[in-house]
Amino acid sequence: MPRMKMNFDVVREIALALPESEEGSLHGAPTVKISGRLLACPALHKSAETNSIVVRVGIKQRAALLARKPKIYYVTAHYRDYSSVLARPGPN
Repeated sequence: MPRMKMNFDVVREIALALPESEEGSLHGAPTVKISGRLLACPALHKSAETNSIVVRVGIKQRAALLARKPKIYYVTAHYRDYSSVLARPGPN
């Protein structure tokens, strides 16, 4: 079975199935929030790779993701101080 290409539309669909999730926007881009806090959105900063997704995670969880799957997850200087990780889209 072929893998589905991951993009923000897929992330949004999955995230909106979670309790207390809602759609929103940030700087004109779509977001998903949980209990009013950002969960995920397209990466808008110019330092992010095209079509990347920002996902809110704890700093320790981010370190684990970066160590385990550096081809998928990454961080740029702009996002370093935020509790988030950047994810590259695509079948990984």
